[in-house]
Amino acid sequence: MVLTRTENGLKGSARSIEEYNVFEGLNKSKDYLIKFGGHPMAAGLTLSEDNLESFRMDMLRNSTLQGDDLIPKVTIDAKLSPGVITTAFVKSLSRLEPFGKANPKPIFAEKNLLISQIYLLGKDKDHLKLVFSSNGVSVEGIYFYGVRIIKDHFREVHKMEVDDLSKALKNTKCDILFYPDINSYNGNSKVQLKISDFRISDQ
Repeated sequence: MVLTRTENGLKGSARSIEEYNVFEGLNKSKDYLIKFGGHPMAAGLTLSEDNLESFRMDMLRNSTLQGDDLIPKVTIDAKLSPGVITTAFVKSLSRLEPFGKANPKPIFAEKNLLISQIYLLGKDKDHLKLVFSSNGVSVEGIYFYGVRIIKDHFREVHKMEVDDLSKALKNTKCDILFYPDINSYNGNSKVQLKISDFRISDQ
């Protein structure tokens, strides 16, 4: 919520998340407002500056948000195990193109993938190539700028500072979000997962 001083009081706009209906929230605190309007995900409001602190406290008191509501959520299109991600399957996804705002690229996921090999790529060694194993099937994944992102994951989630990422990830299980692609090099083509998010699997 952002408010700006004007000659007619404080005017502002609010944006919300799916877990919180901001219009209903404002309606519960309408006694402190001059006017308001909007819908569950966005709203506009006007109030006297004298009522600002009372309005803020009332909004907090009436809020139904819980800690878990503030955790970012991703909706996936399907879970895919390495065994079903064949070259033919990846090529078939091209029928869904072109991707864009009205036709977003699918998001796939898999859990408990064993990391069997780790390679640092790029001039600054900031990209990762990971080899995953699952049920006897191996597949490569590429994670651009993954070194920094995964180190941040260890620091923020596991409260660990990691210097040697290869050692930390070797034989570790992880969950990933990805889109499968075909990597062609020197006349050879194979499936490669383009990783968009990563976390260490729950043990």
